Amino acid sequence: MKKIIGITLIGFGVSIGLYFGLWVCFFGGIIEIVDQIKGNVEAVSIAWGIVKIVFSSFIGTVFGLIFAVPGFVLVTD
Repeated sequence: MKKIIGITLIGFGVSIGLYFGLWVCFFGGIIEIVDQIKGNVEAVSIAWGIVKIVFSSFIGTVFGLIFAVPGFVLVTD
């Protein structure tokens, strides 16, 4: 039973890491910059989009590891 929960946590960790790192931060940052360029240009929003793009891999890794590490512990136990 522990192995099934561990594998589920690993899969969830990979999924949540990809979601936050790729979709929310990376693509969301690009969309935020493009929206600002198309419409009313605000420097703060463009800067926030750049920050989201730069830290997207770090954010994805952290969110993924929050669930994957306990999953690995359950699988190897």
